[in-house]
Amino acid sequence: MNENNISFSIVCPLYNKEKYIKDTIESVLSQTYVNWELIIIDDGSTDNSVSVVQNYLCKNIILLHRSHFSHKKGGSVSRNIGIKHAKGSYLLF
Repeated sequence: MNENNISFSIVCPLYNKEKYIKDTIESVLSQTYVNWELIIIDDGSTDNSVSVVQNYLCKNIILLHRSHFSHKKGGSVSRNIGIKHAKGSYLLF
């Protein structure tokens, strides 16, 4: 995938959702449209959410970490970080 052809950037905040993140990623992967990127922003998860995501990392699935902050900031801050990294023409949350 050429990053200049990315049409959709899917921004997904993540905080302790180990139980659900695999289904989220699999749902995106099952789409037939191919010009997308999935940006997952971890907000300092303390469960195994990050480990689950790391099993899926590739050039169109990106994991960003916020763990260097002393406390979580929430979904809106994580979405804004994802927006800053998005390369697509359109955003999905």
